[in-house]
Amino acid sequence: MDLSIRTLTRQTSIYGLFQILQRGVGFAVIPFYTHFLNPEQFGSLDILYLIVWFVGIVGGSKLDAAFIRYHANAQSSNTLGSLLSSSLIGLASFATVFCGAAALSARPILRLMFATQDIPISGFYLALSATWLELVASLPLAYLRINHRARIVGTLGLARSIVAAAVGLFCVSVLHLGVEGILTGAVIGGVATAGTGYLLMLRNERITFDTRYTWPLYRYALPMLPAPLFMYLLNYADRFLLVKYSSLAVVGIYGMAYKFAMLANLAVMGPFGEMWGANQFNLYQAERKETYRKIALLYVSVLYLAALCITYFSYDITLVAFEKSYHGLMELVAPLTVGVAIWGIVPTLDFGCLVRNKTWLRSLTTGIAALINIVLNFVLIRRFGAAGAALATLLSFIALTTITYALNRLLTDYCVDVRKAAVMSAGLMLFACLSYASPYVPYGMFLSLRILALTLFAWLTLRMNGIGLRDVLQYFHRQSVAHG
Repeated sequence: MDLSIRTLTRQTSIYGLFQILQRGVGFAVIPFYTHFLNPEQFGSLDILYLIVWFVGIVGGSKLDAAFIRYHANAQSSNTLGSLLSSSLIGLASFATVFCGAAALSARPILRLMFATQDIPISGFYLALSATWLELVASLPLAYLRINHRARIVGTLGLARSIVAAAVGLFCVSVLHLGVEGILTGAVIGGVATAGTGYLLMLRNERITFDTRYTWPLYRYALPMLPAPLFMYLLNYADRFLLVKYSSLAVVGIYGMAYKFAMLANLAVMGPFGEMWGANQFNLYQAERKETYRKIALLYVSVLYLAALCITYFSYDITLVAFEKSYHGLMELVAPLTVGVAIWGIVPTLDFGCLVRNKTWLRSLTTGIAALINIVLNFVLIRRFGAAGAALATLLSFIALTTITYALNRLLTDYCVDVRKAAVMSAGLMLFACLSYASPYVPYGMFLSLRILALTLFAWLTLRMNGIGLRDVLQYFHRQSVAHG
């Protein structure tokens, strides 16, 4: 198996291109939605997504990650059909039970989360349906990913986004269905993805309905289950407290700022995670520690550069594309984006708990960070509102990354160069402060300062990776010669 930096970077690029296109389609329609939905409706949609995401975390049970972990063993012992069967039965059962229980409990759940009597019950059922479809589709996508079918995985995701966006726009703008229109598009897109994924998988493999892998799968997956639950709190406890101490309009604006921050996940973290999950074990087994560390540091550099771009230029996008009622998100993007980027370091630090089968450590670290987040949100939101929530998010992600490193460094030395990553993290926070200069300087000067700062930060991250200006120029010269 080719584990060179070039090959792994190419895989990440393929995932990245398709994820940018996929999420970009969804993000591109948001300005159109803002002309049909007010901030309160976006706040309602955000709360619905928070509820069903919680259901999806439990219903997913991390079996897709366990499937990837045991795939090589099953393939070498010619028991892949058994592994697929155990994974499918477990995944479908968990998804159906928990989504069904949530549907039966819909009214009390929504009355608890919404202060008004007009609860969005139909939207909740649509969101649950889309979640169930996404959970069931995770198995064929994991199968395609582990077999290095990156283009097919990307195409399926892009097709789902296009279908969901097209149907959603039609339902919102023509049928005037509001939030339910957006969720209807998500359901139809999910049906297309799940159906196509299973057709592709079953064309090559046979389901034997054998459960011999059930216990190994759950033994690996279930200790990780609390981790995404705690991550749920870490990401979204602020919305629930904002609803209590502020309003749905503030939640809608805050959620929109978070969408900008999560573009770092879309552009870099997600693509890297899809490649990294399947290949970090291969690098370890091949004893390629230096390659592991170089790829990890390069990833952090690209992630931070993308985060700074988002922090700087979300200002211009908001001015041009969003209604004036949403302009309050500008002051929230910087701390949220920096926090998300620092969270993005975690996959390069937590390999120890995975390779030593101590997956419960993920739950421990995220649990501690979630507790810190809840306390900070409770204190800061009451005093500073949405700005306090953004600051709590940044501090909590710093805590998560620090704790993850402290616990995993005792298990393995396969991790990013922590000293260099820490220097780049400090630089990112410092450079991001420039985004608050807009009220004090003319727009032209503000734009020039941002471009200059971005160029300087890019040069500094290249130097951290041992890459100089001469190396960059030589690379582009070789590329120009190769392409005539």
